[in-house]
Amino acid sequence: MRRKDGGYYQEPGYHGFRAAIQRQLTSHGRQFNVHTDVEFQKLNDVLDGVLKKNKREGHSNPVQHKDPIKDIDIDKISYFFDRSKTAENLTRHVWFFITLHLGLRGREVQRKITKTDVEFGTDGHGEFARLSADFATKNYQGGRGSARRDAGAGKITDRGQLLSLRVMMTHLHPDCPALFQRAKQNYATKDKVWFCNSPLGKTTLGNMMPEISKAAQLTQIYTNHYLRATVVSMLSGEGIEQHQIMALTGHRNSNSLTSYTRPTTAQKRTMSDILDGKKRPEAAHSSTAKAEIAQPESVRLTDVFRGFTDMEIDLLFRVWDNTSTPSVTPAPKTATGCSSSACNQQH
Repeated sequence: MRRKDGGYYQEPGYHGFRAAIQRQLTSHGRQFNVHTDVEFQKLNDVLDGVLKKNKREGHSNPVQHKDPIKDIDIDKISYFFDRSKTAENLTRHVWFFITLHLGLRGREVQRKITKTDVEFGTDGHGEFARLSADFATKNYQGGRGSARRDAGAGKITDRGQLLSLRVMMTHLHPDCPALFQRAKQNYATKDKVWFCNSPLGKTTLGNMMPEISKAAQLTQIYTNHYLRATVVSMLSGEGIEQHQIMALTGHRNSNSLTSYTRPTTAQKRTMSDILDGKKRPEAAHSSTAKAEIAQPESVRLTDVFRGFTDMEIDLLFRVWDNTSTPSVTPAPKTATGCSSSACNQQH
């Protein structure tokens, strides 16, 4: 089986075809399984043989997963939203941090979110916002056999983000229940309504990250799925456990997270430098060991001389070097072991 251009399908494609056949048979009430039933063992053996042959002949390319958004571009996005206050960019900003913090897929849920689905509350650390409703997703379709995704696993706690969310919701069109609405072309900041009585479509929501990438002049054009990869990469990099990340992203299998936890571009360069002998591996020292080998005197001197000019510091060190502590030759001890002359007179 080949593609239209004569190329080879990758392994996930073959598995997808088999799964599609199974779904079709199940929809017609057929009570057998093409994956596991012995009647289909030979067909599965043929599939395994094809996959191994493609791998052996170099026709099986590695699966290309999205990398997380670069740190420099995260900073650019923050700067862009801070200085751009239009209704359209306000919507983009809210979409960005809702998708990031709630682990939502690109356009799977956003169109379904309504104003009443957003819940504000407080906990022991302050105010937060979260989704009060659960939605059907790729991995959680609902029904008796479907596990339930923890819709409240993600929270928005940043004050600036909460303010942006409240401002947007305050100026939404009252007759449109959707959270993400189309911004008006002409409006005044003092107007009560900044948005049209029309929700954003799937295409617009699906192109959010590409549009943000262009508007913020990022180093590359990102798709919506990069946000999902960024969520997993950032949380795993900070030591968050897999089951906690899965509760946020909705992954059902921890193995699915492995493809997102790859080295970043900076980490790859660091590893290359280590192998080339240009840099010592920091991992060889624990944080405790680093603290032990630190030089606190240097840090304190830096703090002491903060604010001095280079010329002044150089002069101080010259005086320091030329000033030596006078050496004292100890007096010979007496039989009593005391070196004091007064004491010697007493003895």
